[in-house]
Amino acid sequence: PTCASAAWLDTTPYVLAMTLGLLEFVVHNSLVPMLSSPIDPWVGVIMCCIGEGIRKCGMMTCKRGFTHRIQTVKSHDHELTTHGIYGLVRHPGYLGWLLWCVGTQIVLQNVICGIGFFIVVRVYCKFYIV
Repeated sequence: PTCASAAWLDTTPYVLAMTLGLLEFVVHNSLVPMLSSPIDPWVGVIMCCIGEGIRKCGMMTCKRGFTHRIQTVKSHDHELTTHGIYGLVRHPGYLGWLLWCVGTQIVLQNVICGIGFFIVVRVYCKFYIV
């Protein structure tokens, strides 16, 4: 199948986002500690675990049909998955990734990148899955 884009983890925007997250963490911990998020970091840990769990359920449900690359051409042997987690969530991979991304920023107490990650992931998902 033809892919519309490479896996997000292989891209410069992803590396840039993670670098900005680490930079915000270092800056606010060393220079401006009061910039920390009011949300307990354990909320972020829980979000990361739930997000990762949702992604893994999607992978186990879909098996080889789950891919990290966006498909633009339907494979002749593709079947729509509607059971398991796909019966509850249309795109468990994207939902899990959104929770994981924002959760990492809550763990790091990054207010700016937490909001930024949420917006960017939502726009990315909306652009590719709608």
